[in-house]
Amino acid sequence: MNSEPARPMLDWLTSHPVWQSFSENYEQEIKLNELQAERISTFIRKLESANIEQATILAGLPQYYKNTLEITEPSEKVTPITEQAVETGVDKNQTIQFIYSPLAQMFLPHSETGELLFSRSNGMAEIHWVSKNGIPYGVAPRLLFFYIFSMAKKYKIKEVPLGKSMSALMRDIGVTPVSGRKGNVARYTEQLKRLSTSFITLEYQQSADNDMQHLKIQNCKIFKETNLWFDPEYKKSASASVILDDEFYESLMKSAVPLELNAIRALKDSALALDIYTFLTYRSNKSTRRPIPWQGLADQFGSGYDNLKNFKLKFNKQLELVKKVWPECKAETSSAGLHMKDTKPHIESTLR
Repeated sequence: MNSEPARPMLDWLTSHPVWQSFSENYEQEIKLNELQAERISTFIRKLESANIEQATILAGLPQYYKNTLEITEPSEKVTPITEQAVETGVDKNQTIQFIYSPLAQMFLPHSETGELLFSRSNGMAEIHWVSKNGIPYGVAPRLLFFYIFSMAKKYKIKEVPLGKSMSALMRDIGVTPVSGRKGNVARYTEQLKRLSTSFITLEYQQSADNDMQHLKIQNCKIFKETNLWFDPEYKKSASASVILDDEFYESLMKSAVPLELNAIRALKDSALALDIYTFLTYRSNKSTRRPIPWQGLADQFGSGYDNLKNFKLKFNKQLELVKKVWPECKAETSSAGLHMKDTKPHIESTLR
């Protein structure tokens, strides 16, 4: 008498309360093979191990389930889960965060600009931000981008759930929410609105051998759709989400810089420290003979500093903080600028 083959992942998944709730409310019949069940189970386990609320996980399941329907056999796109990960609900990619590569080179302002247009440059590259609600600034948009891009990259989803409230989302990104007129909840909500109405233009200039100049211009809409909380107390609203624009999502999948979550958490009180860490991680393994001059660094990083001398002082102070959380980092400064030395990446990602 033949017995049915073992289905450990499928059995685990069908008994999980989040999946049961999803199944009960899904409009179509649900059919999964063991491989598809493994991928969805991994998705749920990873989010649970990161202390993501069940409501937030549930909000992200519809899009993730649709993605798994395309999987019929093992492929390079599926990251295998180890036995240890199955037991503990974690794997070695758990502490990895991601940022879109151009945003690891040219940065948002550190303080309010009062403008609707903002530009930054890095050598022959430029980025231009436009937002009708004002340019995003400070720590908040950086932490929000880390979270949204990481969810999209890790779980290959365009629609990223943000949870039942801004307070819950802030806890997910490592920030203690404080309500009220002087609290930070309203500020994070405002920054998310600014991100949601932002468009960016990337310009790259290249010189050919015949001295001809080549200019590439790329226009990007980051979010195709944003669903935010309406209730002022953030207690009675449905789960919020953002949907990445199709072209931006494809660019993110091809060009994302891995970052270490614990380093981000340690540096989250300083936008400049986060920018330095992000840039140095992007440039690791890329030593340069000549230093990056201070004026070039100011064009790339600086925002709201009185003068170049003040920027140098702030940059050096934050660089020391970065090197405390990343002791192997070999970047140094001198009167000439920033010296980039060959450094092993802070974190290796197996995600592709």
